[in-house]
Amino acid sequence: MKKSSALKILNHAMLVLTLATFASAALAQDRSAPAFDKWRPKAGVYAEPGKNFQSSCDESGSLTIDLGEKSVSGYEWGCDVKRITDLGPDSLKVEMVCDDYNLAQNLNPRDPNWENRQFNEVMLIKRLDETTISVQKSLNGKLKDPPWRAAYCPLATQRALAEATLRAKVEAKQKAEQDRALKEAHPQDGAYAAAGGDFEDRCAKFNDTIVLRQIDHDSLKHLQDRKHTGSASRHR
Repeated sequence: MKKSSALKILNHAMLVLTLATFASAALAQDRSAPAFDKWRPKAGVYAEPGKNFQSSCDESGSLTIDLGEKSVSGYEWGCDVKRITDLGPDSLKVEMVCDDYNLAQNLNPRDPNWENRQFNEVMLIKRLDETTISVQKSLNGKLKDPPWRAAYCPLATQRALAEATLRAKVEAKQKAEQDRALKEAHPQDGAYAAAGGDFEDRCAKFNDTIVLRQIDHDSLKHLQDRKHTGSASRHR
């Protein structure tokens, strides 16, 4: 009798242990697997669908979304994306820091630094179909305007935008390199003369360009006197 009871207790314990093992494995699998695939809108230009769709796509200032580059922009406003939150399989919330010239001027026209003012904004994006999304953007942090539809512009527009973006990046890089080269190419203080057989004589007479930086009045007068003396000697 005692032996039979012990076997029953052992079998019950093994059953409980097995069920707990399966439950733990299932729970771990559920936690590791995402609830849904993350959707992101195509990078590029969007415009409101309708009879003026193509012309709206070709105009500058159309809605441009590139979450990969953390950038969203429109007419006279541009935003840096700071955070993306998935709200569902086809919707997300984008938190941004934005420059908005029109909003800055409307809020405080007398602000001397309105161009440098930034705003914390939110954009809600929802997929409607393969090429169309619903967009709602806050203004000064408040969702006042209702959502509106935006369709992905044709490939010709997307190609033109990509080329313009690449060209702007190349030009910005070239300008940065030129500015750096100019900054590093400051000449040394002192007198300069044209190279040649009489180089030393030219240097002594100060006939050529003189580069002066942070020189005091007495030193400047001394150089001018020496140059004047050299000119007088030459005319004798």
